Amino acid sequence: MRHWFLSTSLLLAGVVACVSPASDPSAAGPPEPVELARIDVGKNVPVVMAKDLDGDGLDELIVADPAAGSYPRSAAGRVRVLSAPVTSGDWSELPALLVLRGEQPFRRFGSALAAVDLDGDGVSDIALRAETSPEGEGTVCVFSGTLRGDRGMPSAAYLTLTGPATLGQGMVAVDYDGNGVDDLVVSCPLRSEVYVVLAPRSGHVHLPQDADAILATQSGSLGWTLAAGDFDGDDGLELAVAEPASDTIYVAPVGLMGRQDIDAIARAVIRSGSATDHLVGADALERPDGGAWLFVRSRRVDVTMAGTLLLLDGPLTGEMDVRRDAYMSLEYAAPVLGASAAWIRPGGDDGDFLVLATPGRSNIPYSNLKGGLWLLSVDGLGHGVLDPHALGTVGRHLPPQQFGLDWLARDLLIGRPLAPNTTHLIATANGAVVVLGWPEP
Repeated sequence: MRHWFLSTSLLLAGVVACVSPASDPSAAGPPEPVELARIDVGKNVPVVMAKDLDGDGLDELIVADPAAGSYPRSAAGRVRVLSAPVTSGDWSELPALLVLRGEQPFRRFGSALAAVDLDGDGVSDIALRAETSPEGEGTVCVFSGTLRGDRGMPSAAYLTLTGPATLGQGMVAVDYDGNGVDDLVVSCPLRSEVYVVLAPRSGHVHLPQDADAILATQSGSLGWTLAAGDFDGDDGLELAVAEPASDTIYVAPVGLMGRQDIDAIARAVIRSGSATDHLVGADALERPDGGAWLFVRSRRVDVTMAGTLLLLDGPLTGEMDVRRDAYMSLEYAAPVLGASAAWIRPGGDDGDFLVLATPGRSNIPYSNLKGGLWLLSVDGLGHGVLDPHALGTVGRHLPPQQFGLDWLARDLLIGRPLAPNTTHLIATANGAVVVLGWPEP
């Protein structure tokens, strides 16, 4: 195990015990980011992804508004690939490499996004999920990363995947067969199945019939969330697949073809010894020194429905208890269904910080705006309570009223949309995408 900072870290619980509830949470802690750009996306909550699609070292922002469109294409969805470096403004007026407009009403194209080079040309392509059709069909379309202009979707896609309802709820790019080319892994929780589509592929693929590999359980909702990372430190990727009906997170190897029972092949099976934990999802959190942590979300199955955010270090193997084996557990006063996390290094000598997004909590009585961001020093990881008045010098809370935004950080990611050698935070909110960063030291 690579515990690169834990030997010198302070347990957050100990820090919490030493901090007065009356302390000013902004008096100390990690350096505070500032807003560098704001992209207005109307009245809906957008979905965002950052990827360099033109090879200039800057990340374009792929921004989707699944609810966009007017009669006769109401809620058909719209996606704009904003040219980098991005600037503040209305997304419909900012320069764009590509505009994709939904052609089918109420399909909400762009409700989920993934970057995957399925045609092997060295440029990431854009995978978009559409909501289930009235006939109960799920759809995922893949558009070339070199596509330009104003196009329709799904007609401009070079690959269309169709299958049961909920197809594509989870999507991730993985070199599944080890040939150096991205493959696409998509989940279908309704059938408790995860499908692998090997590259290169074009045309129409009907799932599950045309899948190259299927990971499945006998019942449940396998694939409620789907992520990929190096969870065992072998420089290869594994899949982290959530099955919330049984409160289980599976860590599965890649490379196995045909239909596989995930219970039989999983390298790690993660559950909780606490009867009040409901494991609702997991993400891969890339470590600054390589490899990946597993970021797990749990919701209490009692009247409080409070949440817990947990971080597990690798190697992840065998039967594991998420509480016993977690290196970080932070209790939160609200559900954490949409919580996400990222590592970021602001620059200078400040080191690495863990950024958490908690989009669902209301900040009443201070504000009726929901959501927020948390910056935690690596020296503060441990077990405690996620509360702005208990962070002391190990953390900083950025509430939504600080930015005047509701549902702050429904999406949270890092990227380089402003400068090729500078990493920024990118977060969505109701009607906006904001880019946050730190001034040069």
